Amino acid sequence: MSVVSIERLSELEEAKRIDPEFYHPKKVKTKKNLEKIGVKKIKDCFYSVRQIFDPRKHTLSDSTLVFDLSDVKSFFLYGGKTALLSEDVGSAKKVFSQNDVLISRLRPYLKEVSFIGFNGGMKLASTEFIVLRPKTRDYYPEVLFSFLISEPIQSILLWSVTGTEHPRFHEDYLLNIKLPNLSLKP
Repeated sequence: MSVVSIERLSELEEAKRIDPEFYHPKKVKTKKNLEKIGVKKIKDCFYSVRQIFDPRKHTLSDSTLVFDLSDVKSFFLYGGKTALLSEDVGSAKKVFSQNDVLISRLRPYLKEVSFIGFNGGMKLASTEFIVLRPKTRDYYPEVLFSFLISEPIQSILLWSVTGTEHPRFHEDYLLNIKLPNLSLKP
């Protein structure tokens, strides 16, 4: 069965994309529903941490855990490798901390989202991860994690990718999704 979607130029989202997948009816309906109940954008409540560890420029002072996309299993980071020297890290990685939320922008249908509940030493992850850290105490990172793994958000991200061989969604698109009123403030 075919799915047909007609969009007016005036109703195109900020991305101004015209590829059909971006305007899949399920995604459009879900996004409109979130807009109605949303109170703040993700970027209003969470920083997108862009701290990079480049092994060619930085040295490790202690053993470091290094995670790739394949280390996310059932929404938690497992395994990883221990790097003792900068050259053990390989390529540039993002630095993350306890209570951060990681979400892979590459192939969102794999649902590589993780809440970081453990501490201890420096932690590095693939640059394909978007690292989100709370700006205030208004939203717990665990709440954001639950929101990101929900079916509506996963559907929006699935239909927001560009590219065929390495499909990704744009970070700005994720950061502009509105959060429902899940604030800790009364």
